[in-house]
Amino acid sequence: MRTSIPQDKINISPTSIIDRVEKVVYGDYTPKQWGQYVTQLLPKKTCGISWTSKKFALHCETCQNDINSCVCLKCFLNGKHEGHQVSFRYSSNASCDCGDKQLWKEEGFCPDHPGCSEHLEKTDIPQDLYQKYELVFQALIKVLPLSFDNNETNAAERIVNFMLLHTSYGDAIRRCFTLAFSRYADIPRIFDNIHNIGKAAQNFSTLLSNVSNDPVFRRDIAPRLIFCLPIFVNRSMIVNLEAKGGKKYKGVEEIEEFSKGIFHWFSTSNLDLLFRKGFNWPQQAIAILRALCILSVKAPNMNTVKNTQIADILGQFDSCIVPEEDPDAIKNIALQIAERLVQTAGIHPFTRQMNIKVDDPNQIQSIVHNFEFTVGGFMTSLNSIPKAFSPKVFDVFAEYIKNKQPEYGNVLDKSTEISQATALYILLEIELRLSNDIPKWLDHMATIAGITRTELCSRIACLPIKHIAASRFAHFNKYVRNDDETYISLISLSYKYNLQYRFAPLFALVQICAEYTEDINSFMKYMAITYGVLSDNEEERSLSLSIFVLDSLFLVTDRSCFMNDSGDLLDSTIVALLKSGDKSYSDIQSTLPNIKNVATQIPLHINNLTKTITTGSKSLLTLKDSHPWTLGVPWVKTNYNYSILNEFSAKNKEIPFSFPLQDDDRKGLLRILSTPAVKYSAIYLTSTQNTADGQLLNGYLNVLCQLEGYNTTIVPSKEAIRPDINNFDQNLTQLIINTYDLGEKTMSLTDLAKENPTTAALLAKFGVQIGNTLDKVAQIKKNKERARAARERAIQSLNINNNLFNDMEDVDDEADLKQVCSICQEEGTEPLNLPVFVHTSLVPSIIEKSLRTFNTDHSIKYESYKVCTACQHICHSDCVMRQESGCFYCSLCRGLRNDMIPLCKYTNFDIDEVDLDEPINGPQDSILNYTSSVISQLISSSVVNLEARHRMNPGALDSPANSMLYKSLFAIAWKKAHMPSDDLITFNNNKLCNLVKQLSMQDKPGLEYTRIVKSICEEITDKEEIYPFMRRAAILQALIFSLNKDQFFEWDEYLEYENLCQKFCIEPVKDVDISVIPFKLINLPQCPVELYRPPFDEDTMPYESEVYYCLLDKHLLIRQNDQLQQTLNTRYKGAVIPVIQLTNEKALSIKYVSIELNKFFEGPRAYYSLLGQPVIGLESSDILSLSQDKVTEIEDDLLSGNFTRI
Repeated sequence: MRTSIPQDKINISPTSIIDRVEKVVYGDYTPKQWGQYVTQLLPKKTCGISWTSKKFALHCETCQNDINSCVCLKCFLNGKHEGHQVSFRYSSNASCDCGDKQLWKEEGFCPDHPGCSEHLEKTDIPQDLYQKYELVFQALIKVLPLSFDNNETNAAERIVNFMLLHTSYGDAIRRCFTLAFSRYADIPRIFDNIHNIGKAAQNFSTLLSNVSNDPVFRRDIAPRLIFCLPIFVNRSMIVNLEAKGGKKYKGVEEIEEFSKGIFHWFSTSNLDLLFRKGFNWPQQAIAILRALCILSVKAPNMNTVKNTQIADILGQFDSCIVPEEDPDAIKNIALQIAERLVQTAGIHPFTRQMNIKVDDPNQIQSIVHNFEFTVGGFMTSLNSIPKAFSPKVFDVFAEYIKNKQPEYGNVLDKSTEISQATALYILLEIELRLSNDIPKWLDHMATIAGITRTELCSRIACLPIKHIAASRFAHFNKYVRNDDETYISLISLSYKYNLQYRFAPLFALVQICAEYTEDINSFMKYMAITYGVLSDNEEERSLSLSIFVLDSLFLVTDRSCFMNDSGDLLDSTIVALLKSGDKSYSDIQSTLPNIKNVATQIPLHINNLTKTITTGSKSLLTLKDSHPWTLGVPWVKTNYNYSILNEFSAKNKEIPFSFPLQDDDRKGLLRILSTPAVKYSAIYLTSTQNTADGQLLNGYLNVLCQLEGYNTTIVPSKEAIRPDINNFDQNLTQLIINTYDLGEKTMSLTDLAKENPTTAALLAKFGVQIGNTLDKVAQIKKNKERARAARERAIQSLNINNNLFNDMEDVDDEADLKQVCSICQEEGTEPLNLPVFVHTSLVPSIIEKSLRTFNTDHSIKYESYKVCTACQHICHSDCVMRQESGCFYCSLCRGLRNDMIPLCKYTNFDIDEVDLDEPINGPQDSILNYTSSVISQLISSSVVNLEARHRMNPGALDSPANSMLYKSLFAIAWKKAHMPSDDLITFNNNKLCNLVKQLSMQDKPGLEYTRIVKSICEEITDKEEIYPFMRRAAILQALIFSLNKDQFFEWDEYLEYENLCQKFCIEPVKDVDISVIPFKLINLPQCPVELYRPPFDEDTMPYESEVYYCLLDKHLLIRQNDQLQQTLNTRYKGAVIPVIQLTNEKALSIKYVSIELNKFFEGPRAYYSLLGQPVIGLESSDILSLSQDKVTEIEDDLLSGNFTRI
């Protein structure tokens, strides 16, 4: 008699089943203990790890059996890949094929994964364990559809996660699962209801991906999955249609995630095996294609499986073809697919069903793009099977392209023509691969399109084809007739011109088209029309042609198509190739040695180039703005020790990178990059550049490589290392902290440098600051040594220059005041004067308002101050030739000057030694006519600028001109203050002015200096203002009372906070930030296109008047009538301001504008920072934002306060 089983023991609910399964498997173990036990018991002969978050995937062309095969970083590093061509990418959807003999060659296996035996379920696992897993997998697979049907998402998630976890324990358990799944899974039922399981769908997709390389999966499961794919597609269509109209249907996102896993089922070896087993792939492909095309028509704007699945299915057409297959049968299948595409993706029925406005070029272009991308994917796959190509297939698409134009209805002409050119390009790409008779096929396509071959070539040559996969440009190399290295140089050079929207690979097409076009003039005309958005305007066409030639001239080998018989350029507006300030002509020649002879034939007229480049750049950007496809550079190669590839996509939608890198990823990456270049024939790194996350990744990799001392660069470094994104520095800092396990920002630069001696310097080079607890002593000491050496060299150089204008080698102070005039070279009886430049400036006010940035707040109102600079070239007043404005130029340094002051003749400032009756008045508007209060303001504001300059340039205080200037200015103020006619103004708000004013009123100011400084410090309420005030007071004291001419002074030590507190008898304040903050650098544009980008965002089309961009507050200034003068008076209070000219012949030049002088002056040249970025150096009396490494090279310029005449 059989014993009845209690009712609760036969409960078949999904929750009950998973509960009992866990008890059967784990017993007395915890899940973690069981996992450890099984993994130790079972040998793991394949890797099979998959991931859905960003990790590195490695491809090896030598070892992979499938184009999509890859291995994880760990398996790659442990494998043998010497001499192989390797690429690694940062991917969120991949699985490791190490140990899989179907996908990876055995010689590329790592030692941990030698590959599985055929029947590993019998050889690699104890039978009792095998039977246990066979039982539990059977139960779970059978109950899984029930959880789908009943919407039991929690139970479904537990079941899927259990199977996912246990299949990761080894190949033998994975085989147990695939055997059970092949025997018991109701796949159609699963597909029909998979949208009900919520987030478990993604894990289920991962589960199938993890086991997809198992032979049982390939043999028994994959055919059934593919066979049931139309069920899944139809369900996707229903779900997405229900989500239409803004209704968010449950499960849409899960279905999209699940569709990603299907890619693994279509690997080449899988489909090849299926075909060999008699699976009718072509029939199923057509059925699937039909469902997907219907889905495309019904819901074109939804993120459905159509985008991936059409491309995947059609792209795998070659995978199902075996060598012995009948060619006629293959051609017949290809023809059926082509006809199905044309039937279901027609433009007219598409627009009619979706009610899309046929006069909207953007929407029409999107539709054309979807169809032609699908056709292109299919034809690319078809091209790899020579015997599958049939003229009938070509004619199906060609006829469709020919006849589709009337179906557009009232579409704008230019959209129609560009769309047609796009389709024709696809056909051209096909024929370039299949035929050597290019002229014949160009004629054939021109006939189809109903246009001339010349017009066809021009349209295709100018076509923006960003959506075409970058790898498909590889075949153009053989048409350029250059070796690979030259082609790489050509493309690299195109990016050096910094035109982000350049489409370099198209120039290979231009080369092809130009060679086979008999009418060059018509070709250039049509090309200009297409390039200028099909403009009929003659001027626009001319400018479009100009910019096209500028873009093309260095990138096309055969220049004859751009010249007439005499070698001149066809268009008269093209007058040069390089704009002023770019790479020199010789640099270009050395970069492209193979085109030297041709390049020398091209005339260079740099002075007249700016207008063409500026207006041409605008034309290029107009094309970008008005066309739905953004021009882009698909691939940029550089020829470093490791060739680096960067992929650009203007509309990238990648999942954000996860930072920081996993420890294994970081260490593995560094191992690869540290490997000598000879080990691998080539290494490629692909990473997305055009997103904030992509830029951050590249910046991180750059710093990481540099910190470890590897000679590797991610390009373009300017974009990658310093992108214009918020919080980049902070994020990068945190990455470095996490990478080196620095904890809570407590690691010092010195400790960090122990790993690598260059770490500290490299961190400083990249602008990385790690917390507030750096080892400042070591860093400051290093900076001091560098600054001291630089300044000593500068002083020696200045002394040598001085000796050229002195007859004696050793002079005392009194004799020194009798130096010869720098103009007439005579002493004479007339006193010598110091030429100075006095002007109004906003910078001292900006320094007080905002020390951290030069990008000022528009809401803050700044005061204007008089400031003064001078060189040390003294002269007689009668020797100077003044202009009408009263200005003149120093005869030696050519610096602009507008006043002269007598040299100070006092050795000690003592009122008993002063003759108050001696006249000190000078010409009108001269400093000599100022009151002591005005001169006090002049001195204090100039010292503020000088102290700020010292923050960026430690040698800014070393010039002998400083001591000469401030001694002489103070002597005038001191003498004025003791005259009855002087004013009695005091300065309560401006502490430094107050200091100078009080000193000028003292009979013996040198003795009273410390007392006055201390009393003012005691009145300051904001303790953070004390240190800046003491620095400026100490600088002024040294320049007026302490320094002798040519004396070297250790400023850094002199200006330390503790030393200043001791000097002025002030108690140091605790818990107050005493750091000295340098000003940030101001990026400058290197080419006109950059004016369109932040922070400029300006229009550079021609204006009737000149337009300028103020570097102080980013305000546009227009030089028209009295508008500029009014703006300078009201907004800038007459100050001298630095500007960039945006328009006309002098575009991109840096100038200074002064309403007082009523003219523009060229400012100092743009210098380059450590990162290779151009930064502005303001005139020397204001802010000089310069890197320390450049100081010694330009010391004389920095200290002279020069303006250079235009």
